[in-house]
Amino acid sequence: MEKVLIFTFLSFLTACSSPRGVSIQSYPEKATVFVETASGDTKSLGETPLQIKDADIFDRNSGMSQLQISKDGFETQKVFLAKNNDRDSFEVSVKLKQQGVDLKSEKTKDRQEQLAKSLARISNLMNKKKYEDAERLLSQMTSDFPHVSVAWDFLGNISYLRHDYKSAQNFYRRSLAINPENSETRQMIEKLEGML
Repeated sequence: MEKVLIFTFLSFLTACSSPRGVSIQSYPEKATVFVETASGDTKSLGETPLQIKDADIFDRNSGMSQLQISKDGFETQKVFLAKNNDRDSFEVSVKLKQQGVDLKSEKTKDRQEQLAKSLARISNLMNKKKYEDAERLLSQMTSDFPHVSVAWDFLGNISYLRHDYKSAQNFYRRSLAINPENSETRQMIEKLEGML
């Protein structure tokens, strides 16, 4: 997916080594810079970091230019430039985004996978009546994922099975505070109120 950047990454500098020039930087470096010509074709200007003359990029009639900055494995960035006759030079700086990688999404997927595996393991331990082992994992889970209501429900279930009804009720209340729509948790709290 291409992103269009309009003057966003332009930092106009008052001093530059060559008159009427454009300095183009990218992260990562070694990205190929293309300019769209007046006829609609594109021509390569070289790789970043790149120092070019105004005459190489600006359309004589409009004073406008469109650059494309590309690198394998990264999304192409487009930058629109307008010639500024008051400046001798300016700089374009672009940070390229990796293709197909949404780091936030990947991190979320990893955490969801970790959570699902932990819940399955805890459920297995509870079925085998290994409550102490399950509680140890649940303690870590409620620390890592405090807003996951099912972890508090599991702690409530273990306390209930051990006949520690006061603790069970407290765990169920924590769960219900996170997920007020859970009718089963609400029923357990009501049941425990009648038992205490």
